[in-house]
Amino acid sequence: LAAAMVPANGLGATEIPASIMGGGTDHWPFHQAGVPATAASQEAVDYHTHTHHSQVDTLDHVVKEDLVQGAQVMAATAWGLLNGERIPHHPAAKGR
Repeated sequence: LAAAMVPANGLGATEIPASIMGGGTDHWPFHQAGVPATAASQEAVDYHTHTHHSQVDTLDHVVKEDLVQGAQVMAATAWGLLNGERIPHHPAAKGR
């Protein structure tokens, strides 16, 4: 994944989470099915302290520059994935 992220390095995306997100995240079903998945994170400022998944988690709390940067990083990383080596897969969880 680090190699695929190279096109996004200039946008500030230089780190990859070292751990797999646990159950309950949007990424967990992919992990359980054996599909490589990770989460992109930005500096959250105070988003996770009082806004995230609360009644004030509304569009007026979106920081436009962060949203644009996130979209650019995702697009650049997708480009890197399309033009690089396949990410290793792991076996699906039993019962899948």
